Amino acid sequence: MTEERNEWKEALVERLIVLHIYSDKHEKDPRQALNDIIAWEVTVALDPLVSSAAVDLIEKHKGKV
Repeated sequence: MTEERNEWKEALVERLIVLHIYSDKHEKDPRQALNDIIAWEVTVALDPLVSSAAVDLIEKHKGKV
């Protein structure tokens, strides 16, 4: 008997692997897998070394804190 293919799970696991953040816990906890992907993407989006949008946001709010 073959295991039914789960394309959603495969897509999440593939993304975790590409991001180099995959661990065994992701096999059993899809919510954690999705949360870790989102957290990684947000971290990158807010990093001014890789995101011009982050630089713009920092510049826009300089001196307002």
